[in-house]
Amino acid sequence: MKAIILSAERGIRRIDATKSYPFVLKEDPHGKRIVEWLSAALHKCGIQDIIIVGGYHIEKIIQEYPQFRYYYNSNWQESGSLFSLFCAENELKGPCLISNSNVVYHSHVVEKLLSTKGDVVVGVLPKAAHNSYSRDISESEKIFLKDGNLISASFQHSSSEDSFLFSGLIFFTERGMQRFLKKTNAMFRAESFKELLSSGDHHQSEILDLLIKLNDSEFQVKASVIDDGLAWIDNSFTFSKFVLGTKAQTLENLEGKLRHSHILEQIKFTRQQWKEQTDQILNEISDRFGDEKIIIRSSAIEEDSWTHSHAGKFHSEVVSEASDTTSVKNSIASVILCFERNGQNKQDQIFVQPFLKDVILSGVLFTKDLETGAPYLVINCDKREGATNGVTSGSVDNLCTYFFYKKAATPDLEENYLKLIKMTSELEHLIGHDALDIEFAIDKLGECYLFQVRPMIFKNKKLVIDEQDFDEEIDLLYLYKNYLKN
Repeated sequence: MKAIILSAERGIRRIDATKSYPFVLKEDPHGKRIVEWLSAALHKCGIQDIIIVGGYHIEKIIQEYPQFRYYYNSNWQESGSLFSLFCAENELKGPCLISNSNVVYHSHVVEKLLSTKGDVVVGVLPKAAHNSYSRDISESEKIFLKDGNLISASFQHSSSEDSFLFSGLIFFTERGMQRFLKKTNAMFRAESFKELLSSGDHHQSEILDLLIKLNDSEFQVKASVIDDGLAWIDNSFTFSKFVLGTKAQTLENLEGKLRHSHILEQIKFTRQQWKEQTDQILNEISDRFGDEKIIIRSSAIEEDSWTHSHAGKFHSEVVSEASDTTSVKNSIASVILCFERNGQNKQDQIFVQPFLKDVILSGVLFTKDLETGAPYLVINCDKREGATNGVTSGSVDNLCTYFFYKKAATPDLEENYLKLIKMTSELEHLIGHDALDIEFAIDKLGECYLFQVRPMIFKNKKLVIDEQDFDEEIDLLYLYKNYLKN
């Protein structure tokens, strides 16, 4: 099997051309490029033959990644994805995965496409994903399904119907590719599709548009709904969104990458999996945790997003012994009931973790002031031993709140707060975002644990200050202070 990455669009342009580069060479906060994310996911699924159709500064990709095969789209400034695909016309044989270059994804996304039955499978994002990106989604980008088949673009449908977004991924089986080429040939009556597409109305055509036109009873285009593990890379925040998924997914994505905090092990499953595999999941929980005390936590698809926070609408259940399957089953049912009160999605997740013992400090930490966006760490904490939810539940009086200016020297701080500052700095760097809402705990051994991290939702975005302006004001205050001393 092969994969064709379409990367012929304009990339990152600089005044100094030596510093311009194609989009697939865009880096995440840790220096890992889009092409590396894509190839890693593809290789993990056994796809070793990777072909890149490039245009803008294709030579820079070739120079750094000679292991891939390449085709050049000389009309990259004007052509659509269909023309780019047929630049590699000789490769359109056998099973083939087509990928846009402005997305990143994990291997399970590819595996889901490959396992979906159908000659042609298009990856689509559900309605919940519409609000997870900062840019507006145009009506022309929305697509509709019927019985799992891709049927049409949005202008033929009412706004009340559920719409989906194209993920940037299409999988053709060998038979699907043969039928696609045969029907395309019959439609255009051309021997060379590339030559046909070089001029006329089809020059800027998109693959998805053609699939919709070709779709009929003999050539049905199936859809595979991608709930997580994929992100469009269209601004500085979308790499962060790739890390920050649901509560359980985020912890899973960060596991093994943290030096200044720990993540408790988890068993994760969806509502649909619970419905179909109840006994199997209960046995797994019992086998993994035995007689340990556990906590059963919600991880809904729409629980927290980049535009809305639903803190307090979902809850957790504590069970004294994981081997008590009746109590575990009832507690999971209670968490699911909370989902149903707040909207239903069969892909909502539940996850089970051991209940952390010997806690001496717990709470919630914001990496910016919630009211103004000023660069302060705001730590709301509960110092009662053994407590882990005093702050989040709002059930305890006399909670402590501390403010720390992020750029101030911190030599005299209590050790536990220094640990929280280190944990916060590491999370900001790994996620590539500096406005985070973090739930934490520290135990008697001084170990710091991460329970949750999500993007902050500011109460009034119009009042959020510019951080550079704020820092300059602080610097002026320091200068004035020193002036008064002298």
